[in-house]
Amino acid sequence: MKADRALTIETRRAWRAVVVLALLSGLAACSKGEPSGASASAPSPGAQATPRGAEPVAAVAIEKRATASKPSPDEALAATVRSRLTEAGLAALAVDIVSANGAITLYGTADSSKTRDQAARLAWSVEGVRSVANELVIIRGS
Repeated sequence: MKADRALTIETRRAWRAVVVLALLSGLAACSKGEPSGASASAPSPGAQATPRGAEPVAAVAIEKRATASKPSPDEALAATVRSRLTEAGLAALAVDIVSANGAITLYGTADSSKTRDQAARLAWSVEGVRSVANELVIIRGS
């Protein structure tokens, strides 16, 4: 019986060690610092000269990073609508703003029909908005 118990304790220790090593290797892989989308087969920036007419890999990577940081027109429009609501004192509203090709949809709650309508009017006042779908639900005290 003591032998069985000792075996069980050793088995548990072995499994703990396996789990700890798996977690540590996962964390080590996450902290490598590679940019997202980079693969192991991608050449290093200073590898070799590129053929004529082809752009160097480093220049393409820098250009992609620069363009990836720019928000899409839909994201920019939604952000503008959100800032307009904040400026008008409606920042406390629980509103999600979705923009698709200039069409704004407001989701969430408002405490009165007056507040709901004001949010829609403010969204319409933003340049570039083509339509507003007001899906705000009125919940007293929200």
